Amino acid sequence: MSIEGARAVDKLPLPAVDYMFGYSNVGGQRIGPRPIGMPAVAQQLASIMPLGAVKSYASVAAMNADVTPAAGTLAYAEGKTYRKTASGSPGWDVFLDFIPGTQIVNASISGGTANAPVATSASPVSATPYKQIIILGPFSGPNSGPMTVTINSVTRALVTNNGDPVPPNYVSAKMSAQVVIDADGKLRMYSYGDATAIQAAAEAAASAALTYKNAAEAAAGSVLNPVSYGVAQSLTTPQKQQARVNIDAQKLITSLTGAEKAAALNALGVYPGLFPPVSPIQVSMHFGTLCGTGFIPTDPGGVVASNTTGSVAAAAYAIPVIDGTLFKAGQLINYLSNANNEYYSTVVRSISGNTLNISRPIVGGIASNSPVRNFYTDTTPHPNEFGYYTLCDDALRQIQFKSELVYRSVDSRDWLGTGGGTLTTDTTPAYGNPGSSDAKMSGVNVAVAASGAGAKSRAVDLDGGFYVTRIPFNAGTTTNMAVELGLTLPNGATSAVGYYGAGTTPGAIDEAEFYYRAPPGSRVWAFAHATAAGSANFWLGQIVHRKIKQRSVAPDRGTHILFGDSWFASGHFYNRLVARLPNATIINKGGFGNTAADLLARISTDVLNLKPDFVWLLCGTNDYNNGLSAAYQDTMNKILTQLIAAGIQVFLFDPSVGTSIQLDPSRKLTLGTTLEDAVGGGGVRRTALSIGVPSLASGSSAIIGVLPGGIVRPAKIRFARVSGTGTDLIRFYWGATVNDTSGSIALGLNGGSSYFDLEIPKADRNNSYLTAICYNSAGSAQAVGVAMEIEWYPSTTG
Repeated sequence: MSIEGARAVDKLPLPAVDYMFGYSNVGGQRIGPRPIGMPAVAQQLASIMPLGAVKSYASVAAMNADVTPAAGTLAYAEGKTYRKTASGSPGWDVFLDFIPGTQIVNASISGGTANAPVATSASPVSATPYKQIIILGPFSGPNSGPMTVTINSVTRALVTNNGDPVPPNYVSAKMSAQVVIDADGKLRMYSYGDATAIQAAAEAAASAALTYKNAAEAAAGSVLNPVSYGVAQSLTTPQKQQARVNIDAQKLITSLTGAEKAAALNALGVYPGLFPPVSPIQVSMHFGTLCGTGFIPTDPGGVVASNTTGSVAAAAYAIPVIDGTLFKAGQLINYLSNANNEYYSTVVRSISGNTLNISRPIVGGIASNSPVRNFYTDTTPHPNEFGYYTLCDDALRQIQFKSELVYRSVDSRDWLGTGGGTLTTDTTPAYGNPGSSDAKMSGVNVAVAASGAGAKSRAVDLDGGFYVTRIPFNAGTTTNMAVELGLTLPNGATSAVGYYGAGTTPGAIDEAEFYYRAPPGSRVWAFAHATAAGSANFWLGQIVHRKIKQRSVAPDRGTHILFGDSWFASGHFYNRLVARLPNATIINKGGFGNTAADLLARISTDVLNLKPDFVWLLCGTNDYNNGLSAAYQDTMNKILTQLIAAGIQVFLFDPSVGTSIQLDPSRKLTLGTTLEDAVGGGGVRRTALSIGVPSLASGSSAIIGVLPGGIVRPAKIRFARVSGTGTDLIRFYWGATVNDTSGSIALGLNGGSSYFDLEIPKADRNNSYLTAICYNSAGSAQAVGVAMEIEWYPSTTG
């Protein structure tokens, strides 16, 4: 079984021949080949399956009239491969939908003129539309107008991919092209002419863009600090046109009407619909701002503060305060950094007199006599005023970059013990456990005794670019541990990405965060380990790899709507955001006690009708507190669909952390929900290609492939073609180990059938290996031929 990576966008259900050659059908045009490796399928079928002696007939009728061939004989007729079903009768079954070796032919141009080249092909050229791919070339020179091509004495018009006559200079000397015979009998090209013309057009567009950029800088100050929406409305029409090159061009253009809009679009050479949908930007609240910690029973609530007795250096793990008795171990607190005058959060791990020992290092330092406060005000839980300030400041820091999810794993099987580390799935609900009580969303307890012992994650393929990886962990009982991130490069060498050491006061959830660039074809992995000898335990949570797409738009402009529950309705988040974004208009549409269903019910009135530029979307506390988690993801997706369709930039918060009673529901809601845009729908997708076996005795079977462990979602057959006679000739089993076929058949494929986009259902999530076998259910020996492509995801949520 050969394996290759592909993204979901590359796959479309197609007729068998088109699918096997990697072509798709878009708007009536065949486009391709798609980068999925499928052009090799026909060659593998032809070379691996023992075709033996093959007869050839001028027609199917002539083939049926010949009853002399023995059963199993293969024959070619009318572009297909047939197999004789029985001796002495006219019965034949379609074995392949094509004749191996005839789907791609070469037509060499050897004469004629630039507008009417003449070519020859050693293989016959079929007149059936879209039956063959013809490699035509090389052309002798540029054409001066419409073209015809003669191949093996048959002359046809040569047209572009959309069926139009080729324009002058569309081809050039030494150029070759892929063509097919279309439904009109014309030779339709897949290539698009001389690349120099495209390059020249691109350079001209780049030059024009630079001109407008310079004009926009003069009119609006700077493209990196775009003019506010209100200021843009006061500009003259020429100034509005110049400002379109701003990174907020979509909103500015759509704000115009009539002649102004037409002039602006014409000035830029763009058209309506140019800009893609606005992807939501994720704000990590649960494990980020809230450190995975909710309201603890010993927290007095309200606002409790004690000032520092001296300055605190950056990266310190201890805060000296006037009265340490006001705080409690395990309590979430906040402080004001003197580096940027922004609030940050951390957890009190222990208290030594009037010194608070904390879980996360101080950012930027704390000034002397600066207040340190508790975070929560009540058990609901709700933050106090300064807790909301902290949440607002942290959210503004997080939205600086747009990114999309590449891989998100919350399954303990993504971690493998190494160096003597012993791994145990931990389903105990606790603030120190970054998992939940659900085994498929659990934390991992790692027991170590020696330096270097720990756990290593499965490697994840990356397609290249800039990434950020976040891993929640709890150093537990040791200060001598670290989380590292590394890359395996395409040449096999390894490269260190980053090192995140445990603090001096372990025991609460921290989050290792790594920003890095990965070359195309790299694989990323994490390594959490002890840094010194001695028995200890630590915990690991979900691994999240995100690809950074671009720097986010500057938020200090336009109209913002806070759309959520009481976390917004209280008004403190609103007050802080107003202070931080003085040039923006902030509207608070938070609702006390709101669930996701409540937000959906009022989205038109409170959001869409107001036409905001930005929406801050925060919900979930009332859903998990009231047992409504099951509908949360579906409802939130409906909300996001409407916001994105309206061109609104969404800042999306994940759920809050519940109190000790509601901790587990809040963890499950956070770990089990994926609402953001992702590559491949939330994870790296794999595909596998498998070929059947030549002969099986009656009642016997043969394993043809096993997909690796760690599969959480059901797998899907994208394409399968099965030859042979009988039911369930190809059988799939889910099992806990390699080659495990002890359970019930998950899916069976019958002989003589084709299948597209068929799910292989999965009853038990813990059975993570998929085994495929050929089984001969017929009464006598037979060859079982199968070509199939299977799609699956590694251990990801979804």
